[in-house]
Amino acid sequence: MSNSKQQSKPKPIKLNRRQTWIILFFGGILAYLLWNTPSLSFLTYPLRLFVTYIHEAGHSIAALVTGGEVLQFTVSPDGSGLATTAGGSRIFILPAGYLGAALFGSGLFYFLYRYPHPRTYSAVIGVFLVVFTVLYARPDAGGAWTAMVVGIVFGLVLIGMAWKATPHLSQLLLTILALLTATNAILDINYLTQIGDGSCVGGRVSDAQQMACQFGLTPTIWAFIWMGLAVVMLGASVYFSLIRPFINALPDKPTQKNLK
Repeated sequence: MSNSKQQSKPKPIKLNRRQTWIILFFGGILAYLLWNTPSLSFLTYPLRLFVTYIHEAGHSIAALVTGGEVLQFTVSPDGSGLATTAGGSRIFILPAGYLGAALFGSGLFYFLYRYPHPRTYSAVIGVFLVVFTVLYARPDAGGAWTAMVVGIVFGLVLIGMAWKATPHLSQLLLTILALLTATNAILDINYLTQIGDGSCVGGRVSDAQQMACQFGLTPTIWAFIWMGLAVVMLGASVYFSLIRPFINALPDKPTQKNLK
């Protein structure tokens, strides 16, 4: 009985340098193609909804962390989303959609390649999605339960991956999710700088425009600040999970004294 339990327990995978770069290469290529190839829209659609879900969850968590409450959050079939909160700090809540997604993706990437336990991460994220969805996801203004469907389906899929998928497949799929969420602010830079008519009420007002209305500067400046921070987060994640360990593993250069 104890042996079967030990065998079923998720274990870290051992990635050599070649396997690491192969998974990262294909994960990056697939993430780019999925996001930029119109003919693959049938595959990207659920991924876009997932990124929106993480974006709105970022707003919601920021509200909770800063002392507010989450009334509800929604995801619409067209890929848009809305988090309705009360209280909390707006200066933290408004950027937390893009920056929260960047932090989630960059953090997941770091742990995947610094401490590769993909099946464990898959299970933890899956359980979180299911619980968070039940607590806060609600139908949008048109009555669509997209947020509920996205959270439950992705949650169950990730839990299933933790149970049945091979570690290397889990590593690849989680890498794609990490890269897509980490680059959300970068991929949406055009949306952030163009949506809206300059007003602060009515219609569709982007997070960047709400920041400009409440705290000054312009939507474009806020958009580029968030994009820059997203790049820094992902860059730091890549450096500390891949580049720095690789440098530290290099053999020391022989000194002049040793050569003699």
